[in-house]
Amino acid sequence: MLKPKLLSGSIDLKGNFIKQKAIRTQSLKNIYDTEKVTEFTSFFDALCVMTRYDKLPELVEDSFSFFQEYLGVAPEDIMLRINSEDADLIKASEGIDKKVKREYDTRPVKYYKHKYGLDEQGIYGRNMNFALLDRFTGEYKDVGNIIVLESKDKKYGAELALGIQPIVMRMYGIPTSLEASYIADVVDLDSPKKLKYAESLIVVANLNKEDVMKNNRKRYPIYLYKKYLRALKFWQEQLGVSKVKLMTQLQDYLQLEYNPEFEYTIQTKLLNNRERIEDKERDDL
Repeated sequence: MLKPKLLSGSIDLKGNFIKQKAIRTQSLKNIYDTEKVTEFTSFFDALCVMTRYDKLPELVEDSFSFFQEYLGVAPEDIMLRINSEDADLIKASEGIDKKVKREYDTRPVKYYKHKYGLDEQGIYGRNMNFALLDRFTGEYKDVGNIIVLESKDKKYGAELALGIQPIVMRMYGIPTSLEASYIADVVDLDSPKKLKYAESLIVVANLNKEDVMKNNRKRYPIYLYKKYLRALKFWQEQLGVSKVKLMTQLQDYLQLEYNPEFEYTIQTKLLNNRERIEDKERDDL
């Protein structure tokens, strides 16, 4: 959505902001393997702010205001991981609280590089990464980054990219992104099997909400949807979940995920007078 503004040089003077639901399928290869429960699962909420390159210092300052003033994160619980060769990123971060920890060159070089899907145009990213103190492990773990988007001869812009679930995980010591999402209010995530079931359910629910089978002309999203649907059916059978219960859980999850009343609340719970699905089977579940 923001790429056309980046390429055309039409980023607004005050920047542009989006919040979007995203699916990454790296954990799909382990969806049937209960021995491999990954920290990050397929679904997450992403925040993105894009500004002009000359607004990079303001973007850094606003990012830390978000962490410290809005979320209440102590500066000593924040870490910046930077490549020492990225002088502009280092300079842009000079004005932030001195209690914020900094690491230089502690990761491989590729860690500080960012692909943006614009390789054909010769546009790539250099990033510094935000990490928060994880209350569960006591380690500083990444939650997002600030990226300079450029080609060999042009600075296109700067971007802040954050994941909502990773922030919640670090702040409250939650070990998996599923347990930091609305699905945790619907499914008891007390076993690896239930985590796999919930991951399949959350992707199927969101793609159903987007009506991926009708609204997408590309074959790959439909192919992925069918893969998650197959996994959902498998774990439904493994756990002995009835079709009625599955559909009720799907409905309850979507009611939370897409209900604007819950958009900015910390604690969520199911509505008391929700409408229940009738006891009938669906052909696609």
